[in-house]
Amino acid sequence: MTIPRISVIIPVYNTEAYLRPLFDSLCRQIFTDFEIVVINDGSTDNSLGVISKYSSFFGPRLRIYSQENKGLSSTRNIGISRAKGKYISFIDSDDYISDSFYDILVKNISDDEDIISCGFTIERKGEFLHSKHAQYTCSLSGIDFVKDSLMQKNGASVLWNKLIKRELFDGFKFIDNVYFEDMYGCALLPLNAKKVKYIPDNLYVYRDREDSIMDKLQDKHAHDLAFQMDLIVNFLIQHDFISDLYFEVRYFLAEGCVRILRMYLDGLISKTAFNKSCSLLIKTRKEVVKIGRNIYP
Repeated sequence: MTIPRISVIIPVYNTEAYLRPLFDSLCRQIFTDFEIVVINDGSTDNSLGVISKYSSFFGPRLRIYSQENKGLSSTRNIGISRAKGKYISFIDSDDYISDSFYDILVKNISDDEDIISCGFTIERKGEFLHSKHAQYTCSLSGIDFVKDSLMQKNGASVLWNKLIKRELFDGFKFIDNVYFEDMYGCALLPLNAKKVKYIPDNLYVYRDREDSIMDKLQDKHAHDLAFQMDLIVNFLIQHDFISDLYFEVRYFLAEGCVRILRMYLDGLISKTAFNKSCSLLIKTRKEVVKIGRNIYP
C-alpha cells in the first residue's frame, strides 16, 4: 500500500447507533486517497461489528485496533502513532461528513499551509441548528489562528473540521484521561504552523447528542477544564507567547470561569469543584496580568 495523503483517525466507544451514517459518508467521498485508522476503545456494544462490515469496501485502507477503555486522548495518541498519511484528520464516531469534505480541503490547502479549517453544522435530533465558519477564505499565521482558538471563533477550537500536517504532531501528545483535548490541541499545535487556512464551506456535521460525554457533566469536567486551561497558559508563558496573545489569554481564562460557573448554577458540579477550579484559573490569570504590566506599562 502506498503512503496515503490523509490518515483519518476515528476513536470509537459504544457508538454503534451512529457508525453507519459516518462510514457511509466515508464511502461516498469524492477524494479517496485516505486511510482510516479506527481505535476501538473497549466498546461493549456492536460497534466493532458495524465497522468490520466496511472492510470489504475499504480493504487495507481500513485498519482497526482494539484496546481496553482508556479515553479519547489515549485513543487519539495511538491513532497518531499508527497514522501513515501526510495529513491527519480526526472524526468523532457519532458525527459524519459531506461527500466533498476531503476533496475540498485537499484542493484548497497549499504547500506552505500546515492546517486547513472548514465550517461545520450542528445537528440535534435530526434538525440542523446553526453553523460555525469563517466568513471568507483566508490564510493567516499560526499565532493569529491561536488567537481565534482562544477566543473560540470561526470553529478554530475544535479538531475534527481540520486537516493537519503530520509533522506538527512530532513531540506532541494529548494528555491522557483528561477531557477538553480539542482545546489543548487547537491552542498548541498551530504555534508551529507556518500558515493556517480558513474556508467558509460547511463540510462537517457535528451531532449534539443528549447522551454524549459533555451532557453528563461532573466534577471531573470542571477540574479538567481548569487543568487544561492552566496547562495551555503556562506553556504560552514558558515559551514567551504571552506578548502576542495577552488579551486573548485574559479572555480565555475569564471565559473558563464563566463556563465553570454555569456548570455549578445548572447543578452539574459541586461547590467544591467550582471553588477549586475557578481558584486555579483566577490564580493563573493574575500571573498573566502581572506579566502584562511589563508588556503594557
